[in-house]
Amino acid sequence: MPEPRAGQTPLERAWSDTTVETESPNGRVRVTMVGDHELRLWVDPTWYATAPVRTLQDELVRAARLVYVNRTRAYYDTWSRLAGRLVRPARTAESPETEEYQRRLDEVVARGEAYDGRIALVLSGTSRFTVSIDPSVVRDLDAAAFCARAREAALACLHEHEEGWQRAHFDVYTRPRLERAGVL
Repeated sequence: MPEPRAGQTPLERAWSDTTVETESPNGRVRVTMVGDHELRLWVDPTWYATAPVRTLQDELVRAARLVYVNRTRAYYDTWSRLAGRLVRPARTAESPETEEYQRRLDEVVARGEAYDGRIALVLSGTSRFTVSIDPSVVRDLDAAAFCARAREAALACLHEHEEGWQRAHFDVYTRPRLERAGVL
């Protein structure tokens, strides 16, 4: 089992080093995530130069969905390896708190934009993605520059989503305990 870094559990450390690589259905988009805080994006330059914006948006949404699925599988595989037993996500809520947490997770809406606002990614709940690309982007940016801007939007979205699920977790699980203890 890996030694924890300062302030990290063994799971957090192992997860931060886990790489998930995903390719879109048409093979024109590749996403690599390392943990939850590093992301690389590649778009086939030839395809990018000729694809309509709507097609580009749709393929990025498909890639995001696949990244989510592959990332979730890798997370539970990592957790299982460290626990020495099979760990999988719960299919049904086992308590009123879990049911409330799942409801609140479904209400989290996170948005990330590139610095110029022309590329945006929205994640609703845990797996509903929307990509918006201003048509001028394809005219003004080559594939590498597009990937850099799309990466900015994706990382901002992931950061906002993390804040949203952490807030939901605090409100459902931590706040009631602190209130019962008279701390809040």
